[in-house]
Amino acid sequence: MPTVNFSISGVSAGYTSWTGSFIVTGLNNAIESDSSITKITINPGSDNYEFVPTGSVFTWGALENGVNNDYSTWRTQSIQTQFPTTGKSIDLWSELLYNDIKAGYNWNQITSYSLNATKHSLVYDYDIFYAPYYSRGGIITFSTTA
Repeated sequence: MPTVNFSISGVSAGYTSWTGSFIVTGLNNAIESDSSITKITINPGSDNYEFVPTGSVFTWGALENGVNNDYSTWRTQSIQTQFPTTGKSIDLWSELLYNDIKAGYNWNQITSYSLNATKHSLVYDYDIFYAPYYSRGGIITFSTTA
């Protein structure tokens, strides 16, 4: 299965760096409508925090104090609500990544993005109210393997 790897580095708070991957059925699938992700793994080979998202990405755009606070999230529960109460998610706070997903980019087209310096990008477990991985700011870089 094709894999989309990512790494987060250069953060201002939280874990200094963390990595993960999305297992997808096709790298040319438009990310916004791709509901074929079979597994998300965080820090492969280390803690192996894994989950299978339900449906495609959920994007949320908001303007706070004149600043765009846009994020993209993949979740194990219904993705039609901003604040779920169960399951797991990965939330990536990046206006540019959000814009590229909304513009119809596929997995092969995303590369490197700045993450929001005032919001935490994170992996969250809503069942136990715990974020095993989180960081603020930094850069997320994507790469693909067929």
